[in-house]
Amino acid sequence: MITNNKRSVHDHDMETDWNIEVEWLLNQLEETYLKEHPVCLFSEIISCIITGDLTELEDCTQQKVFFNYYQDLLKNYPSLQQNLFFYLIGSTFTAALIGGMDVNRGVALSQKYFKKARDQKRPEDLALLNQTMLKEYTEEVSCFQKYNAVYHPAVKYTIQYIADHIFEKINFVQLSNACGYSLSRIQHLFLEQKGCSLKSYIRNEKIKKACFLLRYSQDSCAHISQKLSFSSQSWFTEQFKKELKMTPAQYRKKYQKSHYKDSLL
Repeated sequence: MITNNKRSVHDHDMETDWNIEVEWLLNQLEETYLKEHPVCLFSEIISCIITGDLTELEDCTQQKVFFNYYQDLLKNYPSLQQNLFFYLIGSTFTAALIGGMDVNRGVALSQKYFKKARDQKRPEDLALLNQTMLKEYTEEVSCFQKYNAVYHPAVKYTIQYIADHIFEKINFVQLSNACGYSLSRIQHLFLEQKGCSLKSYIRNEKIKKACFLLRYSQDSCAHISQKLSFSSQSWFTEQFKKELKMTPAQYRKKYQKSHYKDSLL
């Protein structure tokens, strides 16, 4: 028995054994699929994460073979289901760090998906969770790479603050104090470098997060509205429709149906 949170040598050896076995399984599956489906190999997906390429990742993960590839691993080696997913979390986390993701943010995402994986029993559910994880990590890397290289520090800090507080009702005074610049300075630089007002940017980021939740979660539209701190569901719907020319419910019907259909093939 392990006590006081200490790990025995035996436990370390067991962990090493399954890590080696999982790596071997991945290599075997890649060799099997390489001849027919090179675009969906895990190495290609890792490259998408490192470069923050959401479009290419979408192309890879929307193909049926992606799920066949992953579910074959889980179905053929049921004793390794969760361990395999944990291994993939580690690989995805590492790729995101290479792409520039903040370490603390990466750790928080990893912990979230470790917890979610423990509640999944079926291979198809783990495969679906894996797809969601890949998209979220890649989205984070993409956001980092877009603003990190070219913007004034006040704009960088503001973008990061908004990302960290996206589920809150963002207070401009608190934002200004946290970033260390006057609100007028932030607003001027934001309009100059981002081409939109600070208020519009916050709204658009919340809408983007809402789209992600509508496609990859089971949260109701009302819950998503509340989660993202919109003043009311009707206001959320109005702003969503203004941006995407459809209601949240219409968006979910259009995109989530296709997502689940592909994921279960």
